Amino acid sequence: MRADRQRNDDAIIRAAARLLAVDPAASTQAIADAAGVARLTVYRSFPTREALEGGVRAAVGARVNAALGAFAGWESGTEALRALVGALVLVGVTYPVALLRHRVAVDPGPFDTRMITLFRDGQRAGVLREDVPAETLNAALFAVLFAVCGSTTMESPERVAETVVGLVLHGAAATVVDSRVEGW
Repeated sequence: MRADRQRNDDAIIRAAARLLAVDPAASTQAIADAAGVARLTVYRSFPTREALEGGVRAAVGARVNAALGAFAGWESGTEALRALVGALVLVGVTYPVALLRHRVAVDPGPFDTRMITLFRDGQRAGVLREDVPAETLNAALFAVLFAVCGSTTMESPERVAETVVGLVLHGAAATVVDSRVEGW
């Protein structure tokens, strides 16, 4: 694919992800305007709404898979989780519709399955509580991620990630408690 076409496609996907988060019925013209391209350019790459939404899903999937692939493991305790959540925050900022449309399902998809496995690994490593199911930890992470991203003025992705991880691991306690302390 030519570089200019790739740049246009990226701009279209990012614009669609922003606009569809605010207005799921956003017009192709509005998306084209936000991307800085002609409507015909949108149709050339994404001839249908389904193709455009598929392009957004593919872009989000690639970023999420890269974030999961970069996960450093539990040897560093919760630091790796902070880095992973920071990467997911960037995905949410770049593609806001991804956060709005993500719902942890009764039958989780491939992403949630990978996250649940990651949480189980953290439990086996002694970093995360074992008395809370990994599925619940995953649901809690995304509920807090959605709430924090929706209610902050996005100081920095790192700060948002720190807030999300802190809330998931320690709740709203005034003093941070080490989650690895016996009985917590």
